[in-house]
Amino acid sequence: MIGFESTTLRATVAAAHAAPFPDVVRRAIWFVEPTDSAIVLGSTQPLSVLDLAEVERRRLAVVRRRSGGGAVVIEAGASSWFDVWLPADDPRFERDVSRSSTWLGEAVADALGTAGVDGDVVVASGVQPGRPGARSPVCFGSVGPGEVLVEGRKVVGVSQRRTRAGARFQVLVLHRFDPVATAALFASTPETRARLVSDLGRRVAGVRVAPGVLRAAVEDALSRR
Repeated sequence: MIGFESTTLRATVAAAHAAPFPDVVRRAIWFVEPTDSAIVLGSTQPLSVLDLAEVERRRLAVVRRRSGGGAVVIEAGASSWFDVWLPADDPRFERDVSRSSTWLGEAVADALGTAGVDGDVVVASGVQPGRPGARSPVCFGSVGPGEVLVEGRKVVGVSQRRTRAGARFQVLVLHRFDPVATAALFASTPETRARLVSDLGRRVAGVRVAPGVLRAAVEDALSRR
């Protein structure tokens, strides 16, 4: 059994995302403790999707990550963030990106159960894009492989970057989620914003787990992979 080397990274959201991709020679997990708040755009999202006046009012930094998908809001106490590093020669490394994060989603689902999360916990095996005919600007508004749902609502998001050396999986577990406050950060008509609030309210939730309890459960679950 190959364990994960665990460490804590305290940094701004921008610095944590910009951390250089190391030579991935062993399994590792970074528990990220952000020192600020931010909205993180996916690699292809234009800045124009945001209502910058509301972003400024909320005192959020605007950060861009190198992986795709929708935007994520990082605020103190609202989520737990950890990065998992896997070398390319690891038995868990899967070249098919549609299956590459399934094992990690299963580990996080196990950790949620250990941490006391009740309800039907499901690890997604495919993409669920959200409301037909609309692409959500919010990461948690759609579901991808390896992401975790509780009672049909997404609580864990996973994105990844890959190089020849290995893969970096970025995992965010929501503890609380406000669809109205989230939708307000995006530039849209009142009608479009109302639909986004409705969609997010039906599709996204948080889990009431203390971050320290979740960390211990995640470390335990990964130690058994």
